[in-house]
Amino acid sequence: RISAVAILIAILLGAGWIYYQMGDGAEKERIRIDGSFDDWSGTDTLLDGSDDTINGNIDIIETSITIDNVYTSFLVKTREPMFTPSDGTTIRILIDSDNTQNTGYYYPGMGADYLVEVYGEETGFVSTAMLYTFDDSRDNGDWNGFFSLTNIEANSTSAEGVSTALELQIANFDMGIDARDGIKYVISASDSSKNLDITNVIDLSRNEYTFEDSVSDRREIANSYIKGQLDGIDIDGVFTDWNSVDQYKSDSDDTGIEDNTDILRFANFTDKAGQTFYYLNTEGNILEGTSFTDKDAKNKGSSGGFDITLGDGIDEIKYNPTVLSNKDQIFIFIDTDYDSETGFSAGGIGAEKFILIEGHYGIIDSSTMKTYVEIAQEWGSEVDVSAANDDDEIEILGDTGNYYIYIKSWNHDVDKIEAEIYNKVTLPAEGDDGAKGNDDPTLPSSGWTLIVNDGDDIATDDVDITTIHGQQDGTHLFIKITTVSAVDITDSTLGIIIDDVSTGASGSYEAACASERPTTTNYGITYKWVSEVVWI
Repeated sequence: RISAVAILIAILLGAGWIYYQMGDGAEKERIRIDGSFDDWSGTDTLLDGSDDTINGNIDIIETSITIDNVYTSFLVKTREPMFTPSDGTTIRILIDSDNTQNTGYYYPGMGADYLVEVYGEETGFVSTAMLYTFDDSRDNGDWNGFFSLTNIEANSTSAEGVSTALELQIANFDMGIDARDGIKYVISASDSSKNLDITNVIDLSRNEYTFEDSVSDRREIANSYIKGQLDGIDIDGVFTDWNSVDQYKSDSDDTGIEDNTDILRFANFTDKAGQTFYYLNTEGNILEGTSFTDKDAKNKGSSGGFDITLGDGIDEIKYNPTVLSNKDQIFIFIDTDYDSETGFSAGGIGAEKFILIEGHYGIIDSSTMKTYVEIAQEWGSEVDVSAANDDDEIEILGDTGNYYIYIKSWNHDVDKIEAEIYNKVTLPAEGDDGAKGNDDPTLPSSGWTLIVNDGDDIATDDVDITTIHGQQDGTHLFIKITTVSAVDITDSTLGIIIDDVSTGASGSYEAACASERPTTTNYGITYKWVSEVVWI
């Protein structure tokens, strides 16, 4: 019995000296976390390159990994000593232990199932080194989905304040990995001012995956690809077809908000088939979000409690923080019945439909449209909608109506547009064909409703429309158009096309009227659409 105990103690104490077989059959001493770094000799490393634009203590220049049957060990080197600033330095490693982007915290090129954070300040020594695990029941962009699991071994130096290297070691058991399985990881270094250096995503074969390539690959999968009908828009992330529509409206270049939230221009277009499309262009990268890799360490103390405890062989989560999402959001509220008194009140309209686009890293994560249930006073059924983006533009297939748009960033910056209001005029139901007779109506002297306020925006004053007003009596619909200066009918034409939305084919026009001067007399002519190609 005494011999058995002695042998067990010897094995435990000698754990740092166990030898294992390398691929070529040579024996190599297992990495010891002691700050000497001599045992890393002969291990392949990756050079990251020096960056003079950032502080040397967070400028990563070299990294390495080694994995055996018991431990996974990392080496990180910086241009200058890493844990010397008084306000602290954080070294962070995101680890994809199952080699799939569909689990864990999403970062382009990987899904991080585990997070390592090593923090130190001023002395050059490590203050805390902790391993976190991601709860897959939470959203893949929720930074608070990481829960602390255990302390790990980490050492930056064997001499105070001079080390430019850090080594750390994690038990494979804690991450549930096997030495024969592949993993991916990314390493970052940051300071309290959110200065950041970050490597490419790396696998065990030391292949590197750039952020830009990973975003492009994922965006290609996330984007919709829908061919427009007739004169419609293709939802494909290519925006040249919007130039032919030319429905752009400008929004101010706002200060004090993130560029990825700042709306520069927007558009709305309904095609001949009745499909309605929306367009947004931002100052910065649209749906950029954040990775949170520049945040300070979650735990800066010398020790601390853990969010996960072990009991009866079952992991039990004891701590459930609020969501900390890294995603930006686009909101489009649509008033499909053109009535601000019905639906959900937003931006001065009453919305029956609500489109929500969420994304991060410039990638659409979800695009849905909900319908408002008036009797329940809440949003009801949800369907997916088609959407596609590039770096700073997005196009979305939605519904027809007045609309109100805003973007909300991950850090709650908001940019809103003024609601686009198209006042729908309801004609009286009189006569089978809508004809109102040949009487000579009297133009109303008051009671006009403003439909459009367009402003002074073109050089030719007599056709520069400033406002459009509407009015009706029991028999007629009146439209009043105001221009900057008097219209010269001899060389100008004013026209109106009318969409009878009660037919259900919004975006198709059934009637029109226009000014004409065929001889020396001014006329107002009305037209009716009677076939696929003819107005009469």
